[in-house]
Amino acid sequence: MHLALEASYLKAIVITQQHTDLKLFADEKATFTVVATGNGEDDFTYQWMVKAAGAGDFTNIVDATSATYEIARVANSQNGNEYKVVITSKATGKTLESNVAKLEIVGNSIEGAEIELENATAEYTGKVITPVVKSVKLGDVVLASTRDFELVSTNFINVGEYTVTIKGIGDYSGEASTKFTITPKALTKDMFSAEDVNYTGKAVETTITAKDGDVELKADTDYTVAYKNNTEVGTATATITG
Repeated sequence: MHLALEASYLKAIVITQQHTDLKLFADEKATFTVVATGNGEDDFTYQWMVKAAGAGDFTNIVDATSATYEIARVANSQNGNEYKVVITSKATGKTLESNVAKLEIVGNSIEGAEIELENATAEYTGKVITPVVKSVKLGDVVLASTRDFELVSTNFINVGEYTVTIKGIGDYSGEASTKFTITPKALTKDMFSAEDVNYTGKAVETTITAKDGDVELKADTDYTVAYKNNTEVGTATATITG
């Protein structure tokens, strides 16, 4: 009698790629990833853990159970946090911990900064209007233009409300915004001229030329005209409304 024996060997978990320390600005995305080998990808379970700066122990991160752990937007409060992952083999029940990686936040986010414009409103001109930032305060700190932030939203033309956005640079990151409004320009009599017309026995309308400086105004777009007393000989009235 011959017995045929088959032996199978279970492999130990080996981490072939460790995650590394990260140095990021506030509001940037953090990604920690490990690569492990053993008895196939389906053999592993993962549990990421965090130890806050100054804390004594690591604690499990809820729903962080894959080979990659991401933080969509890191915050200043996470500066100094340490991260590791515990990998468990379903086949052997054995576990292996990764190296510990540290998260360092190197810039302050300007999100929520108080922005003051030279003028929060401007009258329509028909040309591009770029609002001027008067000051930006983050808490008690006054930020400097071109050193701490830059204006990223400009080129406002038409009447309406706009969002003015600044972006952190240098030692600052993230974005902050405020509102800016372009208001309609009041029409004045000197913007319009009208030609005389001959009597026809019927209501007549004249040709109106409308200009605001070099900008030509368009009827039914920039203004409307209503006529009165425009049938008989004499002076008719054309009422113009913006």
